[in-house]
Parts: sequence; structure tokens; C-alpha cells
Amino acid sequence: MPFCPACLFEFVEGIKVCPDCGVELVEQLPPQQEADVKWTLLATFSDVVYAGMVREALENSGIRVVQKTDTLHSLFAIQSTALVGSFAMLYVDRAQSDQARAILRALTTETTTNENPLSVNESPDDLSTH
Repeated sequence: MPFCPACLFEFVEGIKVCPDCGVELVEQLPPQQEADVKWTLLATFSDVVYAGMVREALENSGIRVVQKTDTLHSLFAIQSTALVGSFAMLYVDRAQSDQARAILRALTTETTTNENPLSVNESPDDLSTH
């Protein structure tokens, strides 16, 4: 079965080019190497649902993103905007942070209300992982 080396999806025989990436398919994926990612805090949200929407917009733009939520949302997979004390933090790959901040600014400019669920961290915390 052919694979896309860009998005890693597997396709049925006969497909030659990935319809999403436009990349020519290969018969075998190369061995994966873990990248040393430097994570930086993009923003903290008081609205977990809104944070998920921002995360999806970032992912759709090719930004590597990790979402961390409060314990209640994490343990029970609750998707609520009304819980007191709820929060979500979005971390992005430091190499993509400028692009991520531009996307976040565009999204928050379009959706700003009197109760903006966003608190942008001015001095980001960095996390390293491999």
C-alpha cells in the first residue's frame, strides 16, 4: 500500500499522489525520528471550548500544538464553558510561535467580545520534550 511521506496517511493501490498534500506517494515510509521540540506557551484560555477551536485552527495551518486543560476537563473529558476555574493552555513549537501568534491575533480580532476568554501570556514558559 502506498503512503504519503508528508501526512503519513496510507492509500489504496492505484493512488499515486496524496490528494491533501500533493506529494507523490511512496511504497514505504522512512523510519521516524523524534524531533527535539521546544514548546512555548502561546495563550491561556478560560474557555476550554474556545481553546479547542483555536487549537484546530492552528493545526489546520500546520502548527504543532499541544493543549493542556484543568484536571476536571482532563479526567472526565468535559466540554463545558460554564465551569468556574476551568482553563486551557495552548503550547506551540517555538519555531512556529510567530506564525501561531499571528493566527491567534487574527482569530481574537474577529471574535473579541466584552468577555474575551483569552489571556495571552506575554512572557511564555518553555517546555522541552523529545
